[in-house]
Amino acid sequence: MGISAMSSHIKVLVFVPLLLTSVAGGNLSGTCDDIVKNENCDGRYGVIVWYDDVVDGADCQYRCNQLEEAEFFSFYNEEVDTNWFIGYCACQTECVSPSSDGCSLCIAKRENEEDTDEKELAFCNCMRGTMEPSVESCNK
Repeated sequence: MGISAMSSHIKVLVFVPLLLTSVAGGNLSGTCDDIVKNENCDGRYGVIVWYDDVVDGADCQYRCNQLEEAEFFSFYNEEVDTNWFIGYCACQTECVSPSSDGCSLCIAKRENEEDTDEKELAFCNCMRGTMEPSVESCNK
């Protein structure tokens, strides 16, 4: 076998694993379209861990990135007292049935609500996404 023929075999051997990885390897590098505001993944599926002391979506994504098996994050704030919010974060292996149900963009809209029960049902600043790209880089 000549050098030319051997070179083409090497190129094919290198190319095939790259092709298989990009087709079967899932989301190797996402885009900012993968970071979705005002939606959450269904918290009944694929949850690895819940955090209840999270600042924002970027903090949630950062924490989930520390877990090897996490593929998705889902974040929201809940107002527990007037202008006092708790941030919740789910690190998940899958994002099933993403939805904006219960999500609102928060304070300005909710301050006009007169019904206290309605205020308590709303989640604020919902965000879901993949581990990459970072929320911070997409907000620039």
